Amino acid sequence: MGIFVVISSRLLWTLPEPDAAIKEWLRVLRTGGRMIAVNELEKDGIRSWSFDDPSRYLGADIPVDDFSFANADTNSILETFRTAGARDVRVEHMKGCHMVKSDAENWYAFIASRTE
Repeated sequence: MGIFVVISSRLLWTLPEPDAAIKEWLRVLRTGGRMIAVNELEKDGIRSWSFDDPSRYLGADIPVDDFSFANADTNSILETFRTAGARDVRVEHMKGCHMVKSDAENWYAFIASRTE
């Protein structure tokens, strides 16, 4: 069985340089290992419209436009994983997974491998 790492949920949209972060995750992952990044997705991709003021969450005055994945579509995210060197990149719906006070099953896992 390969080694894997799970990336914290809802992290992807906060990455100012997602390609650099993904490259680092791949660097520390063993060959044959797999990474799983869990995030909420809407039909058009990551939803960050509810985070109009990231400074409330991040403790710094940073506009939401500075985050590459804020409101990014799913295909762009997958392509960033591929461009960073990830292999076997895919996104899978986490059926049955939802917030405690919600029936929306909009959680997905971005899965990728390090093959070299």
